[in-house]
Amino acid sequence: MNAEEFDFIIVGSGASGSAIANRLSEIPEWRVLLLEAGAAETTITQVPSMQPYLRTSKYNWGYKTTPTKYVLFR
Repeated sequence: MNAEEFDFIIVGSGASGSAIANRLSEIPEWRVLLLEAGAAETTITQVPSMQPYLRTSKYNWGYKTTPTKYVLFR
């Protein structure tokens, strides 16, 4: 395995992770690594009408949340 060095390692490329990685990468001297779990997405994850089929698939990690008033108690 080839070892590489990075100045910053960001885990999770959600809204915040992507924004932070983008800003840090503006400095040419800094090496930034952005990690995201899972394989590359397939087309099925991009189609909103397919969402019901994804609930029991490998794309659903099964995390539960507390019902929240401002998102219709979902």
